[in-house]
Amino acid sequence: MNRLPELILLAVTGLISGVVVGAFNTGLVPLCGDPCSMQRLGSSVSWGLALSLVFPVIGGPALRKFQGSRIRALAVAAFLSFLTVLPAAAVYGYDLHRQYWQSTARLGVPNLDFSEMAIATRPIEATLYGGTSSVRVKAWERCALGYANCGIPQGLTVEAICFGSGTTVLIKEKDWPAFQRIPEEDLQGIQNTRRDMRLCAQ
Repeated sequence: MNRLPELILLAVTGLISGVVVGAFNTGLVPLCGDPCSMQRLGSSVSWGLALSLVFPVIGGPALRKFQGSRIRALAVAAFLSFLTVLPAAAVYGYDLHRQYWQSTARLGVPNLDFSEMAIATRPIEATLYGGTSSVRVKAWERCALGYANCGIPQGLTVEAICFGSGTTVLIKEKDWPAFQRIPEEDLQGIQNTRRDMRLCAQ
């Protein structure tokens, strides 16, 4: 029996499953310009190509036992898809709870002084407000931006509350390019907000 149609079925199922897994893995990455778009696209493409190769390798031996049954071949493809998509969905649900519900509870009542949302596209080191110790801001961590100190000789900084720690930090000007603004997540009702990370531009 020609097993090529079944192998193609497994490859296509793996490709679709990989795209879904990649979408779950980057489901919490916001619309923040090219860096975020490339993150989502790269994840879906990588997972799709990987699973389109893995599914035929794993499912091929099983198909030998089900020769002559296209329905059972579909069942093998569906089972492999379930095994890969379900864990990704579970991790997405856990991250949704951790990054949104817990972070929102930590921030408490909306703070009008920190009304503009941004997200870090790479890890950076920020300084605790009023102190000298540092706090690591992780990649894809959201920070609510506050007052930008644009006239101090020691260096430009912006005050922010980052969801990871829930504390007020100072982010140095050299690290501003590591962030992307998310105007859609700004505190509603605030006018004349900054649209990008050129915080001290006239």
